[in-house]
Amino acid sequence: MAPSRRQLLRAILPAALPWVGGGQPRGPVELDLLGAGDLRDWVEEFHPPLREKAARERWSTFTLRDGVLRCDGSAGNVGFLRFAIAFCDFDLRFEILGGAGCNNGICFRAPIYENQTPAHTGYEMQLMWSEAKDPVQATGGLYSVIGPIAPVSLIPNQWNAIHVLAVGTRIRGWINQTLVQDYDQNSSEDTRNRPRCGYLSVQNHGGDTAFRNMRLLVVTDPAAA
Repeated sequence: MAPSRRQLLRAILPAALPWVGGGQPRGPVELDLLGAGDLRDWVEEFHPPLREKAARERWSTFTLRDGVLRCDGSAGNVGFLRFAIAFCDFDLRFEILGGAGCNNGICFRAPIYENQTPAHTGYEMQLMWSEAKDPVQATGGLYSVIGPIAPVSLIPNQWNAIHVLAVGTRIRGWINQTLVQDYDQNSSEDTRNRPRCGYLSVQNHGGDTAFRNMRLLVVTDPAAA
């Protein structure tokens, strides 16, 4: 039997898999996270009150076709779509499309979602098309941790370029080539003990959005990042 895509990923990413084990790759590995053509590499994680309904009805709010991941936000805040492999140090780039009423985020370095959301067990960079009353909930901020360096807006109904670089304890983020985040998790007792490895996921908090060109580079030489 030919190995599955997930088995191949586990074979080439030993350093990125703290719960699988293995040695450090000799060079960087780059992945097209939407390259499978379907959602075989992703797991949808619903909020606890919705899990029984989702399992019973085989409910899904995400689809992947022609390299574009689409999120059906008609049901409101339902949960997350998690990539099946965990990462430690990485350089992630993608594009996101949305408009008025859309509320999303990119989560990373979080354990599997059970009771606490990835934003509180790892990190979430907030991505939404409306103003936030609290700066730590604003676009470009690390949700519930720190607001963006300066106010920033996503362009409605156009593709917006997102870049997240997490190496060691330092987390940086860019929106449309503008630096919006530069945070050291050791700078606060609230985040000092958060994991430096974990899963990546996209949030569905309402509104129809789309993602494309989602590529992740596993950083094997922190000094070069």
